Amino acid sequence: MRQIGIYVQPYYEAAREPGGTPRVAVGAKGLDWVEKNPYEAMFMERLPAKSSNRRQALVKAHALIRDNAAKERAYLQDPANVAKLRADRAANGADDKYCWK
Repeated sequence: MRQIGIYVQPYYEAAREPGGTPRVAVGAKGLDWVEKNPYEAMFMERLPAKSSNRRQALVKAHALIRDNAAKERAYLQDPANVAKLRADRAANGADDKYCWK
């Protein structure tokens, strides 16, 4: 698997029109739902886990995801970063591949 980072965010809704703004709130709603509806198989004792306290590990993971999302939002508040992102997306054909047409 290859990480593609900021160019595609699975919990973000693409802009509905060319040059439009993505709907970032979708990401927060997605994480809220995941926190309220954890995948119960994670807590099955018969499945191996790296952590001895699975619930604590899950809370830490959610905190890390929220922290990273906050950093991403801060990054996207800078118009220079947004311009670079749009240029990179255009160079990679990301809008043609993943956005509404």
